[in-house]
Amino acid sequence: MYKDIFISYRNDGEGNNFAARLKDDLDRCGYSVYFNSHERRAGEFPLRLKTAIEHCKDFILILSTACVERLRRNEAVDWVREEVLYAKSVKKNIIPILLDNVTMPEKTQLPESLQFICDYDAILFPEQYLKSPFQSFIVMLTSMPDKEVYRNVSNSNTSYDVNADFSLSLDRAISGNYEAMFEVSCMYLYGFHSSEGANYIEASRWLKEFISHIENETEKTEELSLKIQCARGMLANLYYSGCVLYEEQSFKKTMELLENIATEDTAAFSFDSYMEKLIFMVSDGVGTEFDFQRIIACFEKYRDKCTNSAKNNMAKFYMRYGMYEEAIKILESIEEIHPDVEYKLGTIYLQGLHVTPPKPDIYRAEHYLRRAADRGHLDALHALGLMNFRGQYGYRKNMAEAREYFLKAASKGHRAAQYDYAWMCKYGLGGESNLLEAIHFFEESANKGHVFAIAELAVLYQNPACVNYQKAFEWAKKAAASGEPQSEFVLGNLYYFGRGCESNLNDAVLWYKKALKHGFYQAKFMLDKIQMK
Repeated sequence: MYKDIFISYRNDGEGNNFAARLKDDLDRCGYSVYFNSHERRAGEFPLRLKTAIEHCKDFILILSTACVERLRRNEAVDWVREEVLYAKSVKKNIIPILLDNVTMPEKTQLPESLQFICDYDAILFPEQYLKSPFQSFIVMLTSMPDKEVYRNVSNSNTSYDVNADFSLSLDRAISGNYEAMFEVSCMYLYGFHSSEGANYIEASRWLKEFISHIENETEKTEELSLKIQCARGMLANLYYSGCVLYEEQSFKKTMELLENIATEDTAAFSFDSYMEKLIFMVSDGVGTEFDFQRIIACFEKYRDKCTNSAKNNMAKFYMRYGMYEEAIKILESIEEIHPDVEYKLGTIYLQGLHVTPPKPDIYRAEHYLRRAADRGHLDALHALGLMNFRGQYGYRKNMAEAREYFLKAASKGHRAAQYDYAWMCKYGLGGESNLLEAIHFFEESANKGHVFAIAELAVLYQNPACVNYQKAFEWAKKAAASGEPQSEFVLGNLYYFGRGCESNLNDAVLWYKKALKHGFYQAKFMLDKIQMK
């Protein structure tokens, strides 16, 4: 389970002892805290710590004497530095704690990448802290203590006896009461019947029982007809998930039940969510053979009964098959337009796919992309960054704007934006050059599989300002394995000179040959050099 508070500390005796005591006190106050007293804190910075930081609300930086000194030195391996840099990149509430006899260093005493620490309001904790500073510290937290009394309580409503209600409904259902069968199905499905939660198998059994009894009724009230359709929808979801008693998962049966709902007049009343699943299954060929004409007919038939999300799926289908005018019609018909819808419209106008032959409409594209970006759509942020970076189709180039858009998307985990922002930091485009920032975001992107980011790291770690041949070798191997020609050449160099590895002439020649084969002509220079010896 992810924790609200992350404690970052130097494993130097002073730091980890204080961190352990602080963790215990926070636990007693009901807060959830991430603190691993057995962390080795050596070698590569692990993904588990990044994940813990991403999900926390408050990041506590414990500054002991040894911790401050190490941050000043900016050593190659320092997990505290990596933790606080990552916490800043994902915009956490950072609270520095100064231990006894520790003062906040001057900005000029820290590396440029860490000078932001001095801007935070630090709180001084004596070694044996009293109530007052601890209470001051608590006020600075955005996290709220977990209420243990409610965490595992299934019903704290004193005015409703759920167990008695369930027993009564079950007795009535067993005696053949239709209404009670439906109630029991819902109670099993949503976990009203027990503190242990939902029971999907029993829910499916009573749904089938209810449907089989009611379907034989010749006269049904409107309310009963609605309940049948609702029961079919719930059973369809259980077939989809493979949770029906004595039966295997079945997309086919899911589809049959959903189509039954769609054909009923009552479907227009309140079953939009089931229509959404039907549209998804039809358009993706789940539970039915792919039939293009049938899919289009289905879209036309159910368009007015669909949720906005279902219409979005329709638009995706239209775009997939080049029917951009249809996609625009359905996207612009959506009420309470979703950021993803705005992004799709922006993309269509940006690529000029709304007319034949294609002709970009850059300003309509910007209108929709900005609306999506303002509501946090990461792809839209990245697209706006590219527009400002490229300055195409009469749009004014603005490198500073491009860098800002890339940073906004990169800070929230967008892989391509992380690469683009790092690239601009490396070359000082749209702002100052910042190699540490470039490395950080190249690594973020590379860890998500971005091949060019991996290749950049193989080169960047050979830069005199941040040289680390071991890392250069590790990243070069990964990039070269993907067939990236420059990385094949770089890996050949590393093997040839023995940088980050033992010198190996045979491996160097093999990688030079691969690079040359893939069009990287510089490799011929090295192969000729080797043959001359």
